[in-house]
Amino acid sequence: MKTSGGVWWVRALGSCALASTVGACGSSSPAQPSDFVLDNPNGDNGGDNGGLTGTGAAEDGGETGGSDPTGDGEDGGDGEREVSEADIVFVQDDRLYALSATGGLSVIDAANPDVALPVLGRHRMPGMPFEMYLDDRQVFVMMNDYGSYGWDDAAGSYTWHSASRLVALDTTNPANITTRGELEIPGSIQDSRRVGDILYLVTFEDGYCWGCSENRARTVITSLDVSNLAAVEIVDSIELVDETDEWSWSGPRSVSATDERMYIGGIDYDGWDDAHSTIDVIDISDPGGVLQRGASLTVAGQIQSRWQMDEHDGALRVISQPWQWSSDSPPVIQTFAVVSASEITELASLEMVLPRPETLQSVRFDGPRAYAITFEQTDPLFTIDLADPAAPAQVGELEIPGWVHHIEPRGDRLLALGFDRADEAGSINVSLFDVSDFAAPTMLSRVGFGGDWADFAEDQNRLHKA
Repeated sequence: MKTSGGVWWVRALGSCALASTVGACGSSSPAQPSDFVLDNPNGDNGGDNGGLTGTGAAEDGGETGGSDPTGDGEDGGDGEREVSEADIVFVQDDRLYALSATGGLSVIDAANPDVALPVLGRHRMPGMPFEMYLDDRQVFVMMNDYGSYGWDDAAGSYTWHSASRLVALDTTNPANITTRGELEIPGSIQDSRRVGDILYLVTFEDGYCWGCSENRARTVITSLDVSNLAAVEIVDSIELVDETDEWSWSGPRSVSATDERMYIGGIDYDGWDDAHSTIDVIDISDPGGVLQRGASLTVAGQIQSRWQMDEHDGALRVISQPWQWSSDSPPVIQTFAVVSASEITELASLEMVLPRPETLQSVRFDGPRAYAITFEQTDPLFTIDLADPAAPAQVGELEIPGWVHHIEPRGDRLLALGFDRADEAGSINVSLFDVSDFAAPTMLSRVGFGGDWADFAEDQNRLHKA
């Protein structure tokens, strides 16, 4: 839902909203612009299969790529350095850039979206596109599952391996997109942030991937100098190794960031104890990309998405829910005073009061406010006052049918994307809430669509980028 020049891109790439999983946008790189079409979602990455002409929709998150604010509740520290996020759709200079699984990168003429959306060019990807950054028609694409042959010393022969890859593309002439540089990274890309000329890449190695140094799960934070996309250089890296035994269920982690710190949170669960989480703090304040490992925080429950962690005005706020077999533990609101990446102390902890035992579904922070959704059969929306981080307060509650998957705060309004299997209009819905009276939130309207059993292709960490 990016905006540009007064155009709200909800309708500009309708077929791209879930393109990273179900389809692609555009046609082959032609000498002359062609109509915007949808690829066959079952087609391969190497051919063009035609499709239906459409005008479609894209997604919100700012005005242009590369230098956009995150728009996700993550603050930029003192505001002197801007934190940028990757996406799969960007609008810049009347061009729309769309990244998809089967179509690769499509560059589309968006000067007159009410008339036509001609494809100016396309570049296929040899791996699974993850996300991209855009800077003055230079596109930096991150991809997973990049396969190639490499020499295996143990086998004494060339073997097929799969890793992640960073590719810099020059789209100045979209009919002839060229590769400026490439870099291979072990593991699977999970998330990234860019601050100035430094890209912070978070990857997960399951212990069995090509290039992994040990057979043990780990999360790796790598800083890269991207000031010259033709010669990207690794600056530094920090490994967060799973120290549990072979029965560990630990997996990829979630990322929240400011311009000075990254919070890397994930579940610690060995099958026997309560599932709590660890948040590792990484100091990214050095403008040259040198990383410093900071504090390691244990929080009460499961960190399953980036939206559960947020730093604001010197305080880290976390909402999580403990879990164990047959447990009715409620979600817990925790706050921490942040002096630096290495000096973080707990301020307060508050168990939420629920009308019945329910599961935490989604969380969103918005400055001094927070919103939490739990679910059993109906879906309570809870409002939380964090104006004084040392004294968090659960304020209001509203029960609604179904459950909410993702929340977008807009001042005294909330836009919420959710599900209601009982809604005859469609199981996916968009709801509008009024939270001007924080103690008594109300639902203003809801629109259902998507059929009886529609679902989202992306997890909560990437939903706003899908």
